[in-house]
Amino acid sequence: MRDSAVGRLSRSASWILSAGDVIEVIRACNGTHYSCSPHHAVPAIEVHVLRRSGWYIKFYFIEPQTWFISVHQ
Repeated sequence: MRDSAVGRLSRSASWILSAGDVIEVIRACNGTHYSCSPHHAVPAIEVHVLRRSGWYIKFYFIEPQTWFISVHQ
């Protein structure tokens, strides 16, 4: 995995990931990096999580055409 997937430190000292960096983290995942659990506020919604290289990527689907993704360290 390239260093860019770990992130770049901006002048404001916050981590910045590009879409390409997020894709790299996702591609580096396999089944052992995946988990799923009910959303804390809406249990009917499953929250999917990928954890790799110190990052975790959360995503979930509300409707067939609507989904959300968030990236955290």
